[in-house]
Amino acid sequence: AFGCAEITRSIKYVDSYDAWADAFPFGGQPRTEEEDPDGRGIPNWLRYAFHLDPVSPDRAGLPWFSLETINGNLYPQVEFQVPFGVDDVAWVWEHSADLTQWTEMAGNTEVEEEREGSLLRLTIRSADPLPPGGHFFRLRMSRVTFP
Repeated sequence: AFGCAEITRSIKYVDSYDAWADAFPFGGQPRTEEEDPDGRGIPNWLRYAFHLDPVSPDRAGLPWFSLETINGNLYPQVEFQVPFGVDDVAWVWEHSADLTQWTEMAGNTEVEEEREGSLLRLTIRSADPLPPGGHFFRLRMSRVTFP
């Protein structure tokens, strides 16, 4: 399935940060969203968004960026996994030429979804080849609030 670069999930599996935190034994480690229990630079909120173990040093579930060659052109893409039911997080892919001005990639992307058990693997690919001189990319997270 293809869509825009802002992705939100509404299929229920884990439905809140608290439900995610309750699913893991923190072993006395801080449970707040801002804390980084193992000191590896990944706060609990990001671990929740990517369904990572909050006390494991494993970084394998974090997003990875790559270039795909299509007809001799390089197309940037990002891949990551999210748990079903996380509907309070939006993942937005952005690009920049100078690391100061960031622009959402919404209109010129393709999104592929593949289910892997209780997780959804997402691949967001630029529909435009990498511009000459290179570019910078990031995946920005934001909290989705409901009335």
